[in-house]
Amino acid sequence: MDGIKSLATYFNINLVDIVAFGDNGCDIEMLRGCGIGIAVDNAIKEAKAIADYVCYSNDNDGVAKWLELNVLVN
Repeated sequence: MDGIKSLATYFNINLVDIVAFGDNGCDIEMLRGCGIGIAVDNAIKEAKAIADYVCYSNDNDGVAKWLELNVLVN
């Protein structure tokens, strides 16, 4: 999370405007600390429990599909 905070400060981006994707215990702080936390479907149950959304698994291009549907909309 420190790296994300440093980059957000450097680029003058508010943490609430950042989307984070994760799947493991080390990602929980990041999922909580960013504006939108998304766990992939094959994430550990603790990550999925605190995430704002759960997308498809990494094996099914979950991050790309979420971004396509929610960020790259026409």
